[in-house]
Amino acid sequence: MPFKRNLIYYICPFKNNNEWRLNIREIVKYWDAFNNKKIVAVIQGQEFVGIKKIKEEFNDNNIEYIVMENDRRLGEVRPFKRLLRKIRSADPCELTFYAHAKGVSPRYKNRTNRHCVKNIRIWRNTMYYYCLRDPNYIDRVLSDFSCCGCYKNTLHKGLGSPESSWHFAGTYFWFNNEKLFSLDNWSEVGNDRHGVEGYLGSMFPEKESYSLFFDEPLGFGGIYNLSEDHWNMLLPDFLTAKDFEYGYNRI
Repeated sequence: MPFKRNLIYYICPFKNNNEWRLNIREIVKYWDAFNNKKIVAVIQGQEFVGIKKIKEEFNDNNIEYIVMENDRRLGEVRPFKRLLRKIRSADPCELTFYAHAKGVSPRYKNRTNRHCVKNIRIWRNTMYYYCLRDPNYIDRVLSDFSCCGCYKNTLHKGLGSPESSWHFAGTYFWFNNEKLFSLDNWSEVGNDRHGVEGYLGSMFPEKESYSLFFDEPLGFGGIYNLSEDHWNMLLPDFLTAKDFEYGYNRI
């Protein structure tokens, strides 16, 4: 049977930071990866770009939007819980990708954070690339594994939940719907800002996860501190950090 692939996505579109728009433009490059439900949670309020502009940027009438107020303490946790309920399914051929618009915080607007912003862009764009470039490969991986993603980290345990023994640093990941929603505790998301990042590590043992690109990123002192040489060392020979700094150009 063909696989059905969902998207659940979270955006906090601050008015004084254009990174939300760059995130949308990047994920849309891989739009053909999603052939089933597409659900986007968008934070709204005085600080944020209106939902109309978000819809214009996606330019897809098949997206279902969830509009919510910002929760500064929990961040993406509450939207994530609502998104999960929208795609709950026991279909073994249904897969779901979760990500959020990364780098949108107003603090990254400051010029002193330029190096940090550069690394965030490379980080998120490599995750879009490795998670979405080959949907058929994801189908095969999730026939054998419960979940997959990039930058798998087993050094920091207990992230978002005492039960979390590993996580995908950056929180871009796929999961097999049947394998997740067959668990009695699937709705238990950690009750702090890291709850979503540690979620899969509290649901599945590490052996049921598959790394699409690079393990243990904190071994280099943290994603935010990587030099361009470090990025180039991580990437295969045919790719460089500059390929991802401004968004990967699909040929």
